[in-house]
Amino acid sequence: MMVVKRNSGDPSRIEAILTEFAIEIVPVDLSQAWLAAEARSRFPINFGDCFVYALAMVRDEEILTMDSEFSKTDARLAM
Repeated sequence: MMVVKRNSGDPSRIEAILTEFAIEIVPVDLSQAWLAAEARSRFPINFGDCFVYALAMVRDEEILTMDSEFSKTDARLAM
């Protein structure tokens, strides 16, 4: 996730960064939403991270993170 601070730069750089790092914007589907809701009740991760968890589980991918809270989930991690 990337955030541009207000009045701190050119937001159009976001598109260049997304392209440079091959970052994909993935819409949330119903199965991911349900899995994120389930994760919220099972694990001590924040709401946004629940969607990261759900997408990783649906795609059978690892989560690249430095957040130690993910180690309390059943997701595969690439720390």
